[in-house]
Amino acid sequence: MKTLFTAFAAIAFSVTSFANHLHSTDCPKDCAIKPTSVAPVAKSYDKKMTELQDVAENKSGMINYNKSMQAALSTINKQKHLDAIENIESENAYHQLMADMIQGLEEQKLADQIEDLSAAKRFENLMLSVFGENHS
Repeated sequence: MKTLFTAFAAIAFSVTSFANHLHSTDCPKDCAIKPTSVAPVAKSYDKKMTELQDVAENKSGMINYNKSMQAALSTINKQKHLDAIENIESENAYHQLMADMIQGLEEQKLADQIEDLSAAKRFENLMLSVFGENHS
């Protein structure tokens, strides 16, 4: 990583140096040598390196921030889906309980009806036997 920053700094320094020595078309061949021309003050190598490292740290911080936010959003979405699944499972369990309870009530109702019919049949047989014996 430091090699990459050093390479960037060297390129930046080279470009700056090259830009300082460019001439216009009306400048004589060796105008950079003339004492009247003064090259602009270039930033020092250490200052450029510090600036590049600051930029790299800022970019790295932004990347880490974006990764953290993405992870947080992913966790929130995952939890939201897990909660939705849990709600559906709870609702399903409730519906199953209600269905089982209604089925139990219907079975009990049917058993009661069968028992009532059986009791009515026994009562009818009893009445027939009682009246049948009296008439004979």
